[in-house]
Amino acid sequence: FIYLSVFYFLITNYDSTLALIVSSLKAAVPTLGKNVTSFQVITNPGQVMGLGLNLFKAVLQQGAWHLVFGDLPGSLVTVLTAFIILLGFGGMAVEVLLIEVGSRIILLGGMVVLAFAASEWTRDYATKYINACFSIGLKMMFIYLILGMSGTVTTTWLQTFNSYAGTDLMGADAGLILCTFVCWTLVTKLPDQAVGYLIGGHGLNFGAHNSGLEAGAAVAGLAYKGYQV
Repeated sequence: FIYLSVFYFLITNYDSTLALIVSSLKAAVPTLGKNVTSFQVITNPGQVMGLGLNLFKAVLQQGAWHLVFGDLPGSLVTVLTAFIILLGFGGMAVEVLLIEVGSRIILLGGMVVLAFAASEWTRDYATKYINACFSIGLKMMFIYLILGMSGTVTTTWLQTFNSYAGTDLMGADAGLILCTFVCWTLVTKLPDQAVGYLIGGHGLNFGAHNSGLEAGAAVAGLAYKGYQV
């Protein structure tokens, strides 16, 4: 009777209980990041795109300067670098959008399975829904934590890029591409791994087939290998 009463309470108080699990874990991000120097609190996909656009404009500006001084190959590589960076941060913004929208759809539609807690043969469906709430909340927490730290280091990326662009433009471009690729990999892979380690089960990868991002990663790898040669 107590068990059924708990699930009946969750069904009748859905808006103030299960959704609170996700929002609470997301709200813990600023507290977890307070020990990181200049931690940047990011709460939506638009802020992620803002980071990418800042890098995009700074890199294009360097490309324009090199074009003025007659360095056509360097300026073309720099323009390509700018678009790869924009693609990478666009992929991270899409990942945030998917977890934000996907979590709401799953939490709302999955509420139906709470009714299956009434039978011992179907009780697992209801308990898995509760586990999904924690999994979504944890993934959201890790994504925003990584993005908050990334927002801090992008300033360092720009400073390093500008200091090296005058003497080693190709190296500076390759460094920015690799940094963006590493950041994108952390945002898209690490949260799922963390959820798997902490809760178990399958990761919540709402965007498993990002062919555009995979193509961008391939271009980044080729650019870096070409620079090494």
